[in-house]
Amino acid sequence: MTSLKLTHKLALLALLPLLGLFLFAFLYAAQSYRTMVNTADMLPLTRLAGQAGQLAHQLQAERGLSASSINDQKGEFRSRLAEQRARTEQALRQFEQGGRLGGLEGEAATRLGQLQQALGRLSGLRQQVDARQLTVPQVVDQYSQVIATLLAVIDGAVPLAADAPQAAALSAYSAFLQAKDRLGLLRASLSSARVAGQFSPELYRRFAALEAQLASYMERFSVLAPPAWQEQYARLQSAPVAGEVAQAIALAHREHGNRALSGEAPAWFTLASRYIDELKGLEDGFADSLSGLAAAGHNDARNRFILALGMTLVVTLLTLAVCGIILRDLRRGFEALKQGIMRIASQQDFSQPVRVASRDELGELAGAINSMQRQLSALLGQMRDTCEHLMAHSGHTRSTLQVIQQDLDKGLGQVDLVVSAATEMSATVAEIARHASETFSAANHTIARASAGDRKVDQTISAIEQVAASLEHGEARVVEVAGYSRDVSNFLAVIKQISDRTNLLALNAAIEAARAGESGRGFAVVAEEVRSLALQTQGTADQIEEMLNRLRQGSEQAVDAMTRGRGRSLECVDEAKEAGAQLSAIVQEITQVNAMTEQVATATEEQRTVTDDIQHNIVVMKQGYDNTQSCAGELVRGSEMMEQMVVDLDRRLKAFTLGNDTREARG
Repeated sequence: MTSLKLTHKLALLALLPLLGLFLFAFLYAAQSYRTMVNTADMLPLTRLAGQAGQLAHQLQAERGLSASSINDQKGEFRSRLAEQRARTEQALRQFEQGGRLGGLEGEAATRLGQLQQALGRLSGLRQQVDARQLTVPQVVDQYSQVIATLLAVIDGAVPLAADAPQAAALSAYSAFLQAKDRLGLLRASLSSARVAGQFSPELYRRFAALEAQLASYMERFSVLAPPAWQEQYARLQSAPVAGEVAQAIALAHREHGNRALSGEAPAWFTLASRYIDELKGLEDGFADSLSGLAAAGHNDARNRFILALGMTLVVTLLTLAVCGIILRDLRRGFEALKQGIMRIASQQDFSQPVRVASRDELGELAGAINSMQRQLSALLGQMRDTCEHLMAHSGHTRSTLQVIQQDLDKGLGQVDLVVSAATEMSATVAEIARHASETFSAANHTIARASAGDRKVDQTISAIEQVAASLEHGEARVVEVAGYSRDVSNFLAVIKQISDRTNLLALNAAIEAARAGESGRGFAVVAEEVRSLALQTQGTADQIEEMLNRLRQGSEQAVDAMTRGRGRSLECVDEAKEAGAQLSAIVQEITQVNAMTEQVATATEEQRTVTDDIQHNIVVMKQGYDNTQSCAGELVRGSEMMEQMVVDLDRRLKAFTLGNDTREARG
């Protein structure tokens, strides 16, 4: 089932109720056809029932005349019996012609076979009657058996009726025939009693039983017969002949204990026969009505079958047409959806909408897909614009980082010069300290050798002049170091500006990456790393600036000390020159020089310590420059990586074909 197309699945889904509809329609049509066939079979059965009624009527008349002729000594019933037998034979031939039925099954076929056997024994029964070999009860019983077998054929046709009204009418007709048969038996019994002059006990019991059976069958007829039949029978019951028959039967009940019955047998037989003939008229009408009812039932069943067959064909064709139209529309809708989605998935084309003309769920789904397609197209257009802006910004950032790296390279070269100057200044200060020690030793020798003052004064003047020159040189070096520290401060300001700009660029890049969503996550990581490096550079620059401030303060103190030392040296030179004129004050002046020299030595030692600090700080600053240069290199590589990612993203976005509305919105 998973490999079937959706239209085939829908066709299978529609096929199941359609098959159910076909099955129901087929069953209904088959039932209508069976009803039509049954009603068609009932047509000859109803005609056979009418012919059976005719034959039963003639047999009943023959039975009465045969029973009366047994005790007829005068021969009054002989001629009438012969005429009745002729009428019976004619009715029998008609019944046999109508009784050639095929296709009967079950109880109806069995009863029809029994009837044919009973009718075959009729000729032998007549011979026995003519020979008076039978008694009246025997004659009545044997004729009654033939008639009962004949009427049983009608009862056997009741289950074959097509519907309940037809079955009720056929059952009522059978009850009416049974009642008429019982009336014929009453006619024969009372005729025999009047011929004999009285009722025998057995004959009277039979007479009373027949009357009860007559009432029972008429009650059954009243329950099952159609209203028209009941109305016709009610009119007959109100006729004088019915009243006379009822009076004769009531009189027979009253006189059954008498030795002689009043009335003549022929008169009673004629009266009863006239009433039976009236009933026969009703019977013929009932038979015609039954045939008409069967014909109407057959026509109705045939019409129902034709209607069922026609409705089945119409509903089938209509259902197939509706299913075909629905499946066609569904196939077209799903095909349009499939083509639209495949175009988006395989060709990455967002320029054409999915076209589904229906207003059902497929149309709503197509509208939702088109809305999503427009939103995705707008989003891709915005991402493409963002990539273009990022490409421009990344190029500018890369250029800026290259400038920063060049500035750092220059600053690193200047720092190397500062380190060399600081080293040289440290050596100079050490030299000054050494000279101060020598001056101190010389002063001690001068004190010890006061007698050699003239000769040593020149040496002292020369030494002091050298000290002054060294101090002047050290002062110049310290001033130069201070100038270098100011240059480094300027470079640090540039580095801090670059760091601030890098931090701002990284922040903008992070904002653009956040706008890009999932596709800008890698760019956001790079932007965060650039921002972190910028913050580290700014922190290192702050530390270097603090060290330079301390170096500047130390340099200013050293310059001040050297200035004072140089001034002192000049004073020593003047005093040494005056010593030549004032030898008397040599010892005192040399003592002062000794004290000054000691101060110079102390100051020089302090200057050497400060110079060492300056040298150490400059080395730290150089390390900071090295770190900044490394960070700048990482920033350049990160910028190049970010630019490559943006170019790749832009290439991927250009693979999508966007609609005109998206390009107009971007424009």
